[in-house]
Amino acid sequence: MTLAALPRLALGLAGLISFLANAALAWWAPLAWQLVAIPAFLYYSAVILAFLGGAGGAGRSAR
Repeated sequence: MTLAALPRLALGLAGLISFLANAALAWWAPLAWQLVAIPAFLYYSAVILAFLGGAGGAGRSAR
């Protein structure tokens, strides 16, 4: 692994940690917390998918 890849790895792990923590809250938290955690998990998932979709097309030329 190169030194340039470390910031990408750190940011990826930070995103994964928050994703897993939110999923755990949605599953195991008391009901009052679940009512907040489930929509937050869905919104966070949608944002991550939007970033992944944008990153996938970044190297392609527009035709």
